Amino acid sequence: MAFKSLVGEFIDYQHYAFLQVSFSVIESKEFDYTINTGFGIGMEWQILKNNENFILSFEWPLVFSFKKDDFSIMMYIPQAGIHYYFK
Repeated sequence: MAFKSLVGEFIDYQHYAFLQVSFSVIESKEFDYTINTGFGIGMEWQILKNNENFILSFEWPLVFSFKKDDFSIMMYIPQAGIHYYFK
């Protein structure tokens, strides 16, 4: 109690009056959507003749994006990779 009265003498509470803020909730029913779909072609080759687990692959994916009033092609970059399949 003695600490509160000691601190209370040095704090100017009127200085912090601007911190009293009122909030109101705004209801919004706006709905935004994006639809992505795609397909691609690809090929695979066996790298080693005696081992079927190592594969070299090449693919070209196409991904289309549909937004409210916008249509775009998002990804059309060819990809290649070396894969190891655990059999």
